Amino acid sequence: MVRHLDSAQPSQARKGLMRDRGLPCCRVRVVAARRQIPLRGGDLPSRSADRTRAGRAPAGDSAASEEASIRIRWYGQSAFLINGERAVFIDPFGALEGLTERGLQFDYPAIEGVEADLLLVTHEHSDHNGVEVVGGSPQILRSAAGTFDSPIGEVVAVASEHDDAAGTKRGPNTIFCFSLDGLRLCHFGDFGQAELRGEQEKAIGEVDVLILPVGGGPTVGGEPAAAIVRALRPRLVVPMHYRTDAVNFLDPPDEFLDALGARVERVGENELEAEQFLGTADDPIVALLAPRYRSSRLCPAESATSSAIHARTAAATASRSALRP
Repeated sequence: MVRHLDSAQPSQARKGLMRDRGLPCCRVRVVAARRQIPLRGGDLPSRSADRTRAGRAPAGDSAASEEASIRIRWYGQSAFLINGERAVFIDPFGALEGLTERGLQFDYPAIEGVEADLLLVTHEHSDHNGVEVVGGSPQILRSAAGTFDSPIGEVVAVASEHDDAAGTKRGPNTIFCFSLDGLRLCHFGDFGQAELRGEQEKAIGEVDVLILPVGGGPTVGGEPAAAIVRALRPRLVVPMHYRTDAVNFLDPPDEFLDALGARVERVGENELEAEQFLGTADDPIVALLAPRYRSSRLCPAESATSSAIHARTAAATASRSALRP
């Protein structure tokens, strides 16, 4: 079943949750004030028998087991602001005139007026490393693998490749995994390997919210992307890095959605409250966020590409439901 959640429907948890802190509408350049996070020694974390799937404390610890509200806002491509008790920004894009000169469309609006406590960059491509647009003097983890201390606690950064040729075509990529307010999140950046390797899966560990590229081309898509979901067994999947009316160089998410065959929910805006979309490890929910566009003539409700995607998604989901006993 595809559930449509329009932006006109008020979210009970919206008030006070977003951490956009009223900065002026301009790009904030505070690069000099930022601090690189030192690599912390020690092994990668192992799965603990007394922890739940979400990486939470044991059920007896009532204070730790209460989930705070986490909001996930998509700025387009792979850029996300994740707001909870702390704010994390991942893969911001800056000025992208170079893409336009190459005939590639990139019509997502500029990222402005945003602050974060932690800034993560999965790799050094211009649509992922615009660190100058994020204010608040965040600490930065930038294109490096390891286990790190951060303002939100431990961050596991797993080495991977941007292609299926051991990084020789498009270079390295970092998968970031961290816990925030009781949920374990994982952002795959521009993961382009043919499949997830065993040591990578072990290093990633348990995941509640998986943010995954599904548009193919320079990244994973279709069945290989669906295989990652099956391997990691998250409760919520947020697709990213796929074709919309803002970009013309990726594929739509259709092939991935068909291959996975999971429940799909269309969100009529570019943000969601994670706790409202949590499925289970055996029955995850895929939440398709509606991107915003730079051009005022385009909005999610008028997007021809988005409308076609969601129409096909609804038909495919209905067909799968009819086949179930």
